[in-house]
Parts: sequence; C-alpha cells; structure tokens
Amino acid sequence: MYIINKEAEKKGYFSLCYTGNLFLVKNEYKYLFIKEIKDLKYIYLDFLSHLETTNPGGLKYLYNLFVIKQIFNGFSFKNKILKEYYESVNKFQNQKINIKNIMYNNFKIA
Repeated sequence: MYIINKEAEKKGYFSLCYTGNLFLVKNEYKYLFIKEIKDLKYIYLDFLSHLETTNPGGLKYLYNLFVIKQIFNGFSFKNKILKEYYESVNKFQNQKINIKNIMYNNFKIA
C-alpha cells in the first residue's frame, strides 16, 4: 500500500480510501475531497476499524497472515500498524470503548 501510494504521488494521484483496494484520485480533483483526505496511515486504520463489522473474523485473519506468518504469495511482510492495532483492539475489547476513539485519540505509532 505504501509503495503504491508513493508511485501514485509521483504520477499525480493521491490516496482517498482503502477497502482492500487502494482508491486513487488525480490531484486535479483534490479540491472535491478536502474533508475526506487523510494520511495513508489513517486511511489504513479506517479500513481496519470497519473490517470486523463488514467481514467478521477478517481482522484476525489479516493479523494471522501478515503479523504471525508474515508471508503472502511468496512476499515477506512486517505490518507494525496491523500488529499494534490488533493488540489494542483486543486489549480494549472487553471495555466496549469506541474503536474510532482508540484509533484517533489513543493509538500511537512511532
């Protein structure tokens, strides 16, 4: 996702959202999405926060695939954001705290 985003920026595109696919929009239309534009990290965190409601078990599946196994289609992955997000969700799950509040107010990535 990071590499695709960097290449897209070189070609005049920005990342708008991620649903398993990264949606890119030409920079000439950026003014239409001012309120929706976020840093790539927060685009990914939005995806993770909605994943469990749209695909139950999906967050755990991604965690097992990209954090535990770290290999997908022959490529090695280290996904620090997913690892820390998953661990944060599990930590706060029993307290029924709004996941978005965790994500934007309490979740720190170094």
